[in-house]
Amino acid sequence: MCAKCDTLEADLQAEILFAGIERELMLAEKDAGESVAHAIRPLSKAERKAKMRFGEIEALEQSAADKAAKLLAGNAQVYIMAIIGAIFGDRDTATADQVIEAFERLNRAQPKAVITETARASEAIEAILGQVYAGASLIAIGEASRQRVPDLPDALEPEPGRFKALARMVALHPWTRLTSKLQTDLLTPAALAGPIEKKDVEKALKAIPIDGATDLARQTINTAHGAGRYDTIAPMEPAEIYASELLDGATCDRCAAVDGKQYATMAEALVEYETGGYGACRGGSRCRGTLISIY
Repeated sequence: MCAKCDTLEADLQAEILFAGIERELMLAEKDAGESVAHAIRPLSKAERKAKMRFGEIEALEQSAADKAAKLLAGNAQVYIMAIIGAIFGDRDTATADQVIEAFERLNRAQPKAVITETARASEAIEAILGQVYAGASLIAIGEASRQRVPDLPDALEPEPGRFKALARMVALHPWTRLTSKLQTDLLTPAALAGPIEKKDVEKALKAIPIDGATDLARQTINTAHGAGRYDTIAPMEPAEIYASELLDGATCDRCAAVDGKQYATMAEALVEYETGGYGACRGGSRCRGTLISIY
């Protein structure tokens, strides 16, 4: 083997050794709650100095997402039964005219059960977002406490109605998805050629995925977390502020480029992180990037 080959082999072995050491460090940081399982790098110097515990943020957001997903699944079942009732009533089959008339009614006004359920789900989701906001505030105060910041503030609670619009948006999504998808599939010449069976429509409705609603809920959770975090951090006037994309396991090129960026002021940082994550992220509000503060 030539000298150049020996050098390349040695470099490769060094890279493999370094990657192994880095992986062990990342696992140790995850076990300590300082990082998360899907992290693609160890904590930066700034993140260590800020006394970050990304595991706490991950647990807060995941718990909220699980609650929202369970709520939306039940929410969808109420909507399904309302649609079935509107089309079939107490019948097992419906004619083409009856199906079209039912959709005309549904497009003019929602059934009372749907209005009631949407209101209930909206309140529940609003409460979840409020819990995320308050939890994010506590986490931010914990970081300041570990940095030995004196005279720490009390944890914040969101003002009434702050997340009402976002909650209503999420609660309504399954209804919009179910009715629009069923209408697209059912109102065709082929589908209306003969009697429409209740059991077939119910099966079709239950097969319609509501992943979009769950995804939307996660986006609002990211927003609520950012709001609680930044509202708490800003008044404490941090001396150093950095962008961190460690939480975003599916980091896009734009987020990768901003990871570790330092900002002169909180106002400057919020221009790019106003809605929680990085505003220019290709995933929009799905971005889980966040700001870290050193006092």
